[in-house]
Amino acid sequence: MAAAGVFVAVAAARSALAPPGGGGFWWSVLWVVVLSSFGGYGAYLLVLRRSGATRTSALLYLTPPTTMLWAFAMFGDVVRPLGLLGLAVCASSVAVLWAGPSRGPGAAAGHRRHRPFGPSRTDCPRAST
Repeated sequence: MAAAGVFVAVAAARSALAPPGGGGFWWSVLWVVVLSSFGGYGAYLLVLRRSGATRTSALLYLTPPTTMLWAFAMFGDVVRPLGLLGLAVCASSVAVLWAGPSRGPGAAAGHRRHRPFGPSRTDCPRAST
């Protein structure tokens, strides 16, 4: 918020408070909003719902190697041997975790699976009449 305030103040001082009118700007906004925000968070929530918190959190360890490979593909960044070693460590760690038995969300010992619409009829004790 502080940075936004600084940038708004600078833009107001330069009388340039309106967004650029070019198509490139609006394409960038669309890219950030739709693909990065909705796509990224949507995929995260889908994997979280299907695989559980532990397995989903483990996938976050693949973020740095993925960024390294994306920077190589998009911008020609140099991939050094230490980066490849880090990629191998992260990928093998996630593979070991994902190779184990999947218990799914809510399957930990003593925890029942969440039902979005409340308890089923078998969960409710019958009232004595």
